[in-house]
Amino acid sequence: ECAELKNGAPKQVMTLPRVRREDIAKLLCSADVLLLPNKSGDSASERDTSPMKLFEYMASGVPIIASDIPSLREILDDSTAFLIPPNDPRALAEGVSKALADLTEAARRADAARAAVEAYTWDKRAEGMLNFLKQRRRNGL
Repeated sequence: ECAELKNGAPKQVMTLPRVRREDIAKLLCSADVLLLPNKSGDSASERDTSPMKLFEYMASGVPIIASDIPSLREILDDSTAFLIPPNDPRALAEGVSKALADLTEAARRADAARAAVEAYTWDKRAEGMLNFLKQRRRNGL
C-alpha cells in the first residue's frame, strides 16, 4: 500500500507503514506540514466527525492543511490552519505551497492551533460532560 501511494510522488514525499503509538508524536513533529484532506459528500462525516489525529496535529505545533468542512471548521479556522476546499487535489497542493512559502504565517497558525487544542483535552471533555450532567440534574431532567 505504501509503495502504491508513493508511485509518481516527488522524492521528498515519504510514506510509512504503521508505526507504534509512542512514535507518532515524534513523527508528527518532524513533518513540515500535516495534511487532513477529509472528503465532502458524506453528510455524517462532514458534520459529525472530529478525527483524533486533528487534535494530535494541533498539539504538534506543525502547520495544518485541512479540508474546509463543517466538522473540522468547528475546531479549526483560518487562524489555526490553512483551510482548503475538500475533494480538490490542486487546492491541497496550493495549501501546502502557501504554508511552505510563508513560514512566519505557518508558524503563527501552528502556535495558535497548539494553544487552541488546550480546550479539547480529555480533562476538559470530562469537565464539560460533568457540568452538563450537573446542569441537567439541577433542572430536574
